[in-house]
Amino acid sequence: MKRFSLSLALIAGLLVAIPPNANAETRTFPCGDRGTYSVSMPAGVAFKAYRCSGLLTIDSSVKIIDYRAFADQFLTSVIIPNSVTSIGDEAFQDTTELTSVIIGNSVTSIGELAFASSSLTSVTIGNSVTSIGERAFVGTELTSVIIPNSVTSIGKGAFAGSSLTSVTISSSMTSIGEGLFEFTPLTSVTIPNSVTSIGVRAFAETRLTSVTIPNSVTTIESGAFARISTLTTVLLSENLKFLGVNVFEENRSLTRIEYCGNLTGVPVTPVCPSKAAADAQAAADAKAAADKIIQDAKLEAARILAAAKAAASKKTTITCFNGKLTKKVTAVKPKCPFGYKVKK
Repeated sequence: MKRFSLSLALIAGLLVAIPPNANAETRTFPCGDRGTYSVSMPAGVAFKAYRCSGLLTIDSSVKIIDYRAFADQFLTSVIIPNSVTSIGDEAFQDTTELTSVIIGNSVTSIGELAFASSSLTSVTIGNSVTSIGERAFVGTELTSVIIPNSVTSIGKGAFAGSSLTSVTISSSMTSIGEGLFEFTPLTSVTIPNSVTSIGVRAFAETRLTSVTIPNSVTTIESGAFARISTLTTVLLSENLKFLGVNVFEENRSLTRIEYCGNLTGVPVTPVCPSKAAADAQAAADAKAAADKIIQDAKLEAARILAAAKAAASKKTTITCFNGKLTKKVTAVKPKCPFGYKVKK
């Protein structure tokens, strides 16, 4: 019994000596006329927003924006300060009035569905972000976006179903993930030379008219450029080693593919630009040689004709005599007068 009492005393002593979250506190900040959001200190974790509306500049004490911290709020624009290092999953999901966000330069990660189904038309992604989670901006109203060179990975479908028409892709990315831009009205894209693979349906059902796939790309997965009714021209990587099935499925306007490799599976017969250029040059050289032969022949014929005409029109002089009388006659075909003979 004494031993049991002693054990209880030791446990109680430890609980008193090391109280959990001894320095933790929750602070509340305003967000709009009547809204508030909470921040757990000293960790600086923002959570549990309530009736937030209008413009919000998040307090500089915040380091982490937690899971669904501002989801389903009525915010119209958000400024995320440089104190914040991460934006959690679904942090601003379904903020249907949210149109603009500025992400500070200390944020390194943007979580899954972070801004999904918001009304974002403008976003500035800070230059410290290295990863963007799956479907982070799915279904937004973004028309253009610059993905900074700090970004090395983007989850599948991150911009799918948005209103993107143009995008600048980070030159640090090595892969363009599954469904990254599918179901967008994307009309132009520059794929950087750092990219080695393009994922399943990465650009499917966009509005691209032409695309250049750099020689760094070795893999294109299934349906990557499927069902793009506007696509007419594709320049394929010469170093391509794998081409998935139906990469260009149902692209009825596609009439030209430039490719010098040996892989099959493209819907139209590819043209090798270097071989085509060499063939065109050879044809041009042959035509030039033939034209020169014809021209030389024409010149020679003209020379002979001219010589013949000159010979035919050349006048000569002869001497004619009749006894002691002599006359000189000059003509093309000179003849002596009657009674005279040609002096030989």
